[in-house]
Amino acid sequence: MTVATSQGLSADKGAELIHRETGRSCSRQNLEKLCRKGALKESPCVLSSYPLRVDAALLVAEYLAKVAPYQAEAQQPAAKVKTATPRPAPRTVSHPPNDPDSGDPGEVPNYNEERAWHEREKRLIAELERRQKAGELVYKADVEQAQMAIALTLKNQLEALPKQIKQQLPHLSISDEEMIERLVAKVLTAVADWRMDQEEEE
Repeated sequence: MTVATSQGLSADKGAELIHRETGRSCSRQNLEKLCRKGALKESPCVLSSYPLRVDAALLVAEYLAKVAPYQAEAQQPAAKVKTATPRPAPRTVSHPPNDPDSGDPGEVPNYNEERAWHEREKRLIAELERRQKAGELVYKADVEQAQMAIALTLKNQLEALPKQIKQQLPHLSISDEEMIERLVAKVLTAVADWRMDQEEEE
């Protein structure tokens, strides 16, 4: 089993991985073409274009989902595609398999497409779990809880600020104290408005 480093796999290693995992022939040149201007362009499996580095955890799933069903077309140079005999466009799957709202209930699913979709989903879920364990992803509820704690601390400190200023500067006039209270109230309103905006977006 190939283990991806932080730099990913080279084009040669990526092509070997595809051949070993799928049984489909894939050369370094073909993989570079797919990643730079073909079906894998801007895919999450592409870590860098020059030199080409690919993510081993996502490469095979992305290849099965985006290249394998139409491999003959993806591997042909542009000139050959233009002169080739016209043929019906391959059926694409824009919805998860077994979706009750996905179309004709009597339609027989394509085995390769079903397998490619499930493999891709498994790889993506595994990648999300890896990133979460590495501390790159956090739960939304945890972030919201931390934000609320910070906002509450800020509110309490701001509300105590006018009294602290009066104690430190007893010579301030009544108008100065009122101005300080207005400024603090303005900041408190801004904090409250920010929190309300966050709740409305949810």
